[in-house]
Amino acid sequence: MFLINTQLDPDVRLSYLEESKAVIAWKMPAPGHVVLLDVVAHAIPSLAAILAGLGIQATTVETLFRPDRLGWAGEAMPYGNGTQLMLRGLEEISLDHPAMLSPMADF
Repeated sequence: MFLINTQLDPDVRLSYLEESKAVIAWKMPAPGHVVLLDVVAHAIPSLAAILAGLGIQATTVETLFRPDRLGWAGEAMPYGNGTQLMLRGLEEISLDHPAMLSPMADF
């Protein structure tokens, strides 16, 4: 689905960061505004490494996945219309923060 979704949305950019061995799926809807759709890598690089690897200056960064592995401190906020992620069969796990699947996994 990841590769199909890159073809369905012409605004999606794929960039390979050699140093991090990471593929970054991203958009830039306006100058200085970066939307990180997904990161495919063995280890998620920091936000600073991603922005440096992309060679862009960003004033606003949205992540459409949980940003806890980006080496960035902030607060996760619900996205969009309040759609909820349903977990089933994991009674011992409860989410105390917003969560979503990357739009690159959409089908």
